[in-house]
Amino acid sequence: MKKIIRESDMLIRYGGDEFLLVVPHIKKDAFGIMLNRIKNNVYSAVVPEFPNLQLSVSIGTS
Repeated sequence: MKKIIRESDMLIRYGGDEFLLVVPHIKKDAFGIMLNRIKNNVYSAVVPEFPNLQLSVSIGTS
């Protein structure tokens, strides 16, 4: 995720497996593109120790 977000964005670990992403001053279409990139990168991530593990992501906005 850090490779995708901008320097002005803040990625905060909110819980054991929860993160909060603060994305100030972004247009709606650019935000949608960013969220799709995050989702696709999480889905395609490989954990070497667990090659059969499929990661997923749930994203909500406010």
